[in-house]
Amino acid sequence: MNTELISMDMIVVEQIPIIKERLIEVAVKIDEKLSIVDGLVCTEESLKEVKAIRAEFNKDFAEIEKLRKAVKEQVLNPYNDFEKTYKECVSDKYNAADKTLKSKIESVTDELKTEKINIIRAYFNEYAESAHVREYADFDKQMANIFRLSDTETSLKRICRERIDSLASGIKAIEAQPEELRPEILVEFKKSLSATDAISVISARHKAIEEQMRQQKEREERQAMEIDTVAKVEAVISQPLAPPTVVIEEEPDPIKEVAFKVRAPLSKLKALKQWLIDGGYEFE
Repeated sequence: MNTELISMDMIVVEQIPIIKERLIEVAVKIDEKLSIVDGLVCTEESLKEVKAIRAEFNKDFAEIEKLRKAVKEQVLNPYNDFEKTYKECVSDKYNAADKTLKSKIESVTDELKTEKINIIRAYFNEYAESAHVREYADFDKQMANIFRLSDTETSLKRICRERIDSLASGIKAIEAQPEELRPEILVEFKKSLSATDAISVISARHKAIEEQMRQQKEREERQAMEIDTVAKVEAVISQPLAPPTVVIEEEPDPIKEVAFKVRAPLSKLKALKQWLIDGGYEFE
C-alpha cells in the first residue's frame, strides 16, 4: 500500500504581510511615549492631568487592539479556508474509511466473542451442576462482564471454577448455621452470592427480633405487676375504715419495712394515707 500520497512540498502557506518589524518600530515609539509614566507624581493638584494622560494611553491602546484584531482576521481567514478544504479532501475521507473498517472488524470480533462466551457458558453451567450449586450459579451475573477477546479458554475456565468453588464453600458455611435460619440465609445468599454477608444480615435480623421480644415481655410483666398492685390497693381501700385493733403482746412486734408503689385516684390515695395515719403506721 502506497503511503506517500502527499509531501510537505505540496502544502505551501502563502506569506502573510510582514508585521513583526513594524511592531518593533511601534514598540520604540510606545516606549518613548510611556517613558513619562514613572516620572509622573500624582497629587491632588496633578490628579486631573494624570487621569487625562491615562485616558489618552487607553485610547491609543484601544486603537492598536482594533488593528491587532483586524490582522488576526486576515491571518486566520486563509487558514480557515484551508482547514475546510482539508476536511473535505482528506480527514472526512479517512474518517469514513476508518468507520467502515471498524464496523467490519467489530462484526468479526463480536462473532468470535459470542462463540467463546457460549463455550464458557456451557462449561460454567456443567461445572456448577457437578458442584451441586446450579441453583445459585448465574453466568451473566458472575462471568459475562469479564470477557475479553484476548482471554484464553483456559484462563476463563479457571475463573469459572474459582467462582463455582466459592459458591460451594458458601453453601457449606450456610449448612453449618442453625437449621431454623438456613432458609432465610439462602434467600439472602441468592441476592449477594456472599455467604458471609448473608449470614451476617440474617443473624443481625434475628438478634434484633429477639431483643424486641425480650423488651416486649419485660413491658408486659411490668404492666401485669402494676395491675396486680392497683387491684390489691383498691381492695384495701374499698373496705370500711376502722381504727386498727391494737394487740398487746407480751413481747413487742418487730418493726419491718415494706416498699411498694401505689397507683390509684387521688381521692383513694388520700383515704389510704389517712388510714395509715390512723393506724399508727410510719411511712415516707
